[in-house]
Amino acid sequence: MKEKEISLMIVDDHQLIRDGIVVRLSVIPNIKIIAQADNGRDALDQLKINQPDIILMDIDMPIMDGFETTQKILLLYPYIKILILSSYDEKSIVLKMISLGVSGFILKNVKTEELVKAIKTIFQGQQYFSDNVSLSLIKSSMEELTQKPVIKLTNPLTTRELEVLQLIALGLSNTHISKKLFISDKTVNSHRTNLMKKLKVHNVAELIRVAIQHKLI
Repeated sequence: MKEKEISLMIVDDHQLIRDGIVVRLSVIPNIKIIAQADNGRDALDQLKINQPDIILMDIDMPIMDGFETTQKILLLYPYIKILILSSYDEKSIVLKMISLGVSGFILKNVKTEELVKAIKTIFQGQQYFSDNVSLSLIKSSMEELTQKPVIKLTNPLTTRELEVLQLIALGLSNTHISKKLFISDKTVNSHRTNLMKKLKVHNVAELIRVAIQHKLI
């Protein structure tokens, strides 16, 4: 069965960055760049005509930055997935983007293999955060532990849930976790949902923070 083609838009104010991404992805089968924009306003204008599956979004741009652009795009086109491609991995930036509803966050210096992995993971309906971003969140979260109250766990985690939690903290996608633990993607997603409920959190960053508080990872 032929793999479905993934359409992309690149939103970045640096032509060299856009050109570099185009070159890197031009040799990857079933990934097609259908549009480019150098700021958020330009991106929104182009989306009126054609919508991609995924947008590779920069943050620091003139006219309309990545924060405002992401918020408006996901309000108007909630079915479009956004992958942040940034030079910055500060916790406040990552968390703000997560709160806006992005599907992933990676750094611009990632290798082509990881960029492709992130795109395909997000296209499959999962989230993707590069190892550097995940580690940055963990480090920042550890510094805040003494300032935040520890939420008492009413339901202890199972051995399998702990295994899944540890792999999530390492930045692995559902697909990679399923292969590593020899379980289905659906089962991994079920464990992820249960973890969110038990730890009373709503996103990966909070999940990692609370897990550290409880010394689960």
